[in-house]
Amino acid sequence: MASNSIPLEEQKELLGKKNKNRQEGTMASESIPLEEQKELLDEYNKNGPLGFKSLILRKIDKWKETPLHIAVTGTPGAGKSSFINTCRGLLPSDRLAAGVGVTETTRTVTKYQHPKMANVALYDLPGIGTSNYPNNSYLQMVNFEKYDFFVIISCSRFTENDAWLAKEVEKKGKHFYLVRSKIDIDIENNKRDFNRGDKETQKIVKEDLEACLRDLQILAPVYLISSLLKDVRKYDSPALTDNLIESTPKIKKQALVLWLPTITKKTISEKVDVLKKRATYMALASGIFGAVPLPVVSIGIDAAIILGEAKFYRQQFYLDDESLKKIEHDYSIKIDGLHLASRDINFTEDGIVASVAMNIAGTLGKIVLPIIGSIFAGYHYHNDTRRLLWNIINTMEKDALKINYEIAEKMF
Repeated sequence: MASNSIPLEEQKELLGKKNKNRQEGTMASESIPLEEQKELLDEYNKNGPLGFKSLILRKIDKWKETPLHIAVTGTPGAGKSSFINTCRGLLPSDRLAAGVGVTETTRTVTKYQHPKMANVALYDLPGIGTSNYPNNSYLQMVNFEKYDFFVIISCSRFTENDAWLAKEVEKKGKHFYLVRSKIDIDIENNKRDFNRGDKETQKIVKEDLEACLRDLQILAPVYLISSLLKDVRKYDSPALTDNLIESTPKIKKQALVLWLPTITKKTISEKVDVLKKRATYMALASGIFGAVPLPVVSIGIDAAIILGEAKFYRQQFYLDDESLKKIEHDYSIKIDGLHLASRDINFTEDGIVASVAMNIAGTLGKIVLPIIGSIFAGYHYHNDTRRLLWNIINTMEKDALKINYEIAEKMF
């Protein structure tokens, strides 16, 4: 056993103590389940600080090993490839984009990896009921069991083949989503030909589709979407995003939430929850060695870990420079005019160290984790680093909501 092992009696004493040292917001001890705290403590006793830190880093990156496979199918020309490109944040002209054409471009199952998340992939499936993919062997031929959920796309009315697939997916305990694409084209045509407004066209199309689904004996909502990347926040795309989160199994949910763009309040809120839990672990990993001594107080942090986390949060909320430039371009928004607080964060190691020091000077609170707290007690102040990370997350949440509001004002 490692020399820094905590005696059994002390562990029992720690397990029996109630935590009285409450911090504002959710307690760290509530963020890390008791069983995981025991696992971390065992790792510390066996392999010391290095093993402890390594286990934490493995835990917080476990979502990267959770595959998320999304099947996209429908009739030829329905807009499957455009949908896949939009989900991946790509234009048709981008090098990694799925091929888009007016004729059928998918003759075999084609996998499209997400450009930034290797564990997420969308699969463009051949149309149902063709001579090459008849209904009676379709599920087997496209390897049905691989996919977490199905998106069935049509650019007009849904067909009997679409209904057949939806019922088969439901029978086998998986979710499907019916998506009516190219609503932007319908709106433009109806405006030109009949002088109809946007909402009137959407109402007409949706009522027609609902009647179609009743005839096909399908009870499911239909989501009206555009095929254009810049319209990802319009029509029913936000509702589709929210329902994806609601229906995704817990084990896959973290991967989904970290993949989805921040187009709805729910998505942003879910990201906040995931990132705050992650921040609790990372604060522990940062404090275990105290690599950078801080001014004012005699403790330390691993500045590289904290800086890496802050940059990760910035990407997750689409507040990095590349994302902000794209938002400016796509929605004609002046980012400088929004006075985003997250842009004042100094994303350097020196800046992070100074922020932590400022955050904890004069507080010197004890660790709240009842089991592993004594590892740090007296010389590491994990809660203060956690509080800093949570403050960064809260700041970025407000900025992401501010951007969404500004886009909504422009678009609607």
